[in-house]
Amino acid sequence: MTAITEAPLSFDRTVDPREVWSLAPETTFVTDWHYDRDHEVFEIATRLPRAHLRYSDTPNPYPDIVLLSQLASQAGGIVVAELLDVSLDSTFLLRRLAITLDPLEANVVSRDATRFTLTTDREGTWFKTRRTGTPPTGSMIARCALEGRPSGTLEVQGIWVDDRTYEIYRRMGGSVEPEPLPAEAADPEPHTGRSLPRNRAVSRLQDGEGPGRYAGTVLVDEDDPTFYERPLDHVPGLLLLDAAKQATIAAVCRERSVPASRVVVDSAEFLFSRFAELHAPVQCHVDVSGGLRAVKSECTQGGRAVCKANLKATVLDGDN
Repeated sequence: MTAITEAPLSFDRTVDPREVWSLAPETTFVTDWHYDRDHEVFEIATRLPRAHLRYSDTPNPYPDIVLLSQLASQAGGIVVAELLDVSLDSTFLLRRLAITLDPLEANVVSRDATRFTLTTDREGTWFKTRRTGTPPTGSMIARCALEGRPSGTLEVQGIWVDDRTYEIYRRMGGSVEPEPLPAEAADPEPHTGRSLPRNRAVSRLQDGEGPGRYAGTVLVDEDDPTFYERPLDHVPGLLLLDAAKQATIAAVCRERSVPASRVVVDSAEFLFSRFAELHAPVQCHVDVSGGLRAVKSECTQGGRAVCKANLKATVLDGDN
């Protein structure tokens, strides 16, 4: 990789998709990046799409946290490739992801507000390599700005592996028995904040065990161009994230009797513990009994957790 350090950051082009572990320009959101070696500071420029098939399918003007997760992953790829010279043929296994939109009002996306930057430095990143040199693990904390205004933080943590190591990880933790989808999985949840049915990632929520608790089935479409840009042998983490976010919005709509257009998930932390297999249903549980600022979610398969999340939601005023 070669970083451009003389010119201002550009928001009017797209970097080589391979630099961010992508395949096509339409799935590449990074437009430019700078690395100041003297101060060990990365600045990464992105442009938030306003006509994306999935990420723009939202009823309010705030950025989709699933999109921001994608940005964090792409930015992390640039940082680790520069600092550790990790091969672009590596596979990134996500372990932890945290997103905060703060202040919320600084995150309004519009025709004149799409330029989004991430800034990180040596204090915000750490990496560890084993004695053999592989696989490297690391994390990145980035400060975000929309049109130059501070707008929150993104944190990503994971591990970069080659094909051989990936196969070892795939065999760890066992598997689950094949199982058909439940009949209710054919009925997508209508109050997810997605208007297009194909973008709904969870089935209609059913009442869970106790007040404020709900559950649905994660809807997996292996032809989806966003989550399955590459063929995968498992359910991708970003799809689980989207299901948890959509289930949270739907649960808040039920609890507060408000439309999805007034619900924003403005903070989320996700921990991924194992692979979710394609041959068995994944259940998405959400618990809003602790209030909007203490929502808990868990995706399970075969009775075992594959992903846990803590989320915070905001109900907008009626005139928003």
